[in-house]
Amino acid sequence: MVSLRSILESLRQLRYPSPLRIDPASWNDSRDEELKEALQQLHAASGDSAVLGNTEMDQMVRILADIGTGLWRLKQRMLKPGTTRPLDEMSRAYRHLESTWDVLVSAGIEVIDHTDTPFEIGMQVKVLAFEPQQGISRDRIMETIKPSVYYRNQLVQMGDVFVATPERTKP
Repeated sequence: MVSLRSILESLRQLRYPSPLRIDPASWNDSRDEELKEALQQLHAASGDSAVLGNTEMDQMVRILADIGTGLWRLKQRMLKPGTTRPLDEMSRAYRHLESTWDVLVSAGIEVIDHTDTPFEIGMQVKVLAFEPQQGISRDRIMETIKPSVYYRNQLVQMGDVFVATPERTKP
């Protein structure tokens, strides 16, 4: 196994032309641990801790994404069709849902419902089906089955959507 120390030594040597290369620094094994810890602190401070490959952190983000998806689905069932207002019988429970939603947002989780947004090739969504529809001039996401979830602007869960396409007339 290649140690972090040997990688750093090799990289350091490549910074200079051959005649100007300097001798490797003396290094003890405790420095490896100090460097790893410093890198983790740097990534955590910059908000990129999910990128570290820390499986425990990845699991926590995945759990938060699943909670976000569940809350999103619950929210869809509590709203009056075509509005952003809760059904009358759901108004008290909806306040609790909103406060839980705010906790996720403050933790860096963003849940995106793509319904009624224009569809562009290359979007980070999984298209389950394209369906021709009358009265539209461009591709549109007509239904989101599962929302996209981001953690600190990094995709954690790709959304599942149905896309409406303009109906093609035969010549």
